[in-house]
Amino acid sequence: MPSQVTRIFSTVTLSTRVFARSPSDRRRRITSLDFQEIGRVIARSPSVAGYIRTLNCQLHPSDFENGDVSDILRKFNDLQSLTIKAHKHLREPSAVTGDEDQVKLMDYGLEQCTRSLHDALTRLVHLPTLMSLKLGHLLNLPIEVLAKAIGLHTLNIHRCQFTGAPPFHSSSNIAPSSFQLRTLKLYPDSSLNVDTLKNWSPQVMDSSKIQQVAFKFRAQDDRQQLEDLLNGMFSLETLTLEYTHWPPFNEPIMRAPDFRTLDNLHHLVIRCELLDGLKLQSEICSIVHIS
Repeated sequence: MPSQVTRIFSTVTLSTRVFARSPSDRRRRITSLDFQEIGRVIARSPSVAGYIRTLNCQLHPSDFENGDVSDILRKFNDLQSLTIKAHKHLREPSAVTGDEDQVKLMDYGLEQCTRSLHDALTRLVHLPTLMSLKLGHLLNLPIEVLAKAIGLHTLNIHRCQFTGAPPFHSSSNIAPSSFQLRTLKLYPDSSLNVDTLKNWSPQVMDSSKIQQVAFKFRAQDDRQQLEDLLNGMFSLETLTLEYTHWPPFNEPIMRAPDFRTLDNLHHLVIRCELLDGLKLQSEICSIVHIS
């Protein structure tokens, strides 16, 4: 296969087409196909599946009962980066603010997908070649999906809700093997996420080797989540805190967690549009960067 074709198919977005393709879709550098299109491409040239290194998979309710989707996902064996998220047409930002944090999710989750689709997605996450995983806008995501992501270095969780319950009302038959992350990005949507990630038994995520953490605050109770998350992160070097709304001035941003326990922390990045009234503890002023 010509090298140009190989480059074209190195990064692919798969998304069920709800509306007709727009002119802007044709101008995108990243190849965007629906599942039927990529199925036809692979049927003509099976080697194409082996060239795909980055896969962006957007799930639509119609995919849950479509057996072809599961069959197509099983074709990919060499992924290095994987994104699994809700279909873009299922997420509508607030008409008033346009703020993504006000996105309304459909009242369904991955518990509605078939066993075949669940197994196909889990297989992708467990590929030994996979180093980066992003999960976005998914409800009732079984924590066992992460159980054998042994090669994972980067995990990005964007407004997902985990559950410790195994799918299909059956006991889990996956023996977890803690993956050792280097980078974790967490945009919370449930107060149970951190607890499930760190305390589910048997352990799924080993946080002792994580060097970079990005955390986005959306509510007051997120402060406790951050403190719980950082507990035991002995290798943390870079921490990025992002605020959509600045906290009340009588609740200092740095009151929790206690950054003095993070011996290896060298870079603290704070991102917020409203910086008035910012007061930092003197012991961390030398490492903070504000943007």
